[in-house]
Amino acid sequence: MLAVLPRTAQWVVGASSLARRALTTMSTTITKQRSDAVAKYEAMSKEQLVEILVKQNGSVRTGDRTPADVTVACVGLVGPGLVGKALLEQFRQNLSTLKAERQIDVRVCAIANSKKMLLSDSAIDLDTWEKAFETNAENPSDLNKLKDHLVSCSSPVPVIIDCSASDFVSDYYKSWMESGVHVVTPNKKVNSGPLERYKAVKNLQEKKHVHYFYEATVGAGLPVIATIKHLVDTGDKIKSIEGIFSGTLSYIFNNFKDGKKFSDIVIEAKVNGFTEPD
Repeated sequence: MLAVLPRTAQWVVGASSLARRALTTMSTTITKQRSDAVAKYEAMSKEQLVEILVKQNGSVRTGDRTPADVTVACVGLVGPGLVGKALLEQFRQNLSTLKAERQIDVRVCAIANSKKMLLSDSAIDLDTWEKAFETNAENPSDLNKLKDHLVSCSSPVPVIIDCSASDFVSDYYKSWMESGVHVVTPNKKVNSGPLERYKAVKNLQEKKHVHYFYEATVGAGLPVIATIKHLVDTGDKIKSIEGIFSGTLSYIFNNFKDGKKFSDIVIEAKVNGFTEPD
């Protein structure tokens, strides 16, 4: 399909596909978190519930509601580039739908790139975020401060979505998760980098009861990992998997025709945003 689309449309499809998988997996994170919260809520006494709702200064949290109501997710996005911008646009278009149909109130409270970051105690206006990021963002970008800011928002579901392709950002996953922050990412660096770092991140999922979702790292945004996981979890045995799961290779093969040089197609794929930055 990508082969017959104009270049601009191909770029949008690639970024939007990864962004949509990130949006879907984040929604799954919140839904599962809410299910866990309901189970804990039902097991609590009235006195325990009151203790949870009251802050140290004696006031009641703004989230004074039962878990069956709308769940607030405080989201920080790192890497507002191709995929990050597409994801923020999908959030902008779907905030009311998520709240009405999924009972999820998504509030983007932080946006950061490698140089600066924009923080908000409530929610960043996604209609004007680019202008605000350009004029009001603080320097330098501090990913530990971003994490602390999300935690301080007192949201039951703090989430950081890493839309960068940076190994530097990946090194923060462990400290984020240790602080109770969920991580959703299309960044491949943790899964393809040092095994020790990958195992540390995976171990924290169970130890800290946080999620690390990476569905968008393979298959050009297709739901490959979740499908395989569900099959294995329900007792199926997978004998083999065949296919081209790389968006870059799919683009190259679809456009590798008579009269075109392979090197030219690779350059074209990079211009359209299908390859890694390097």
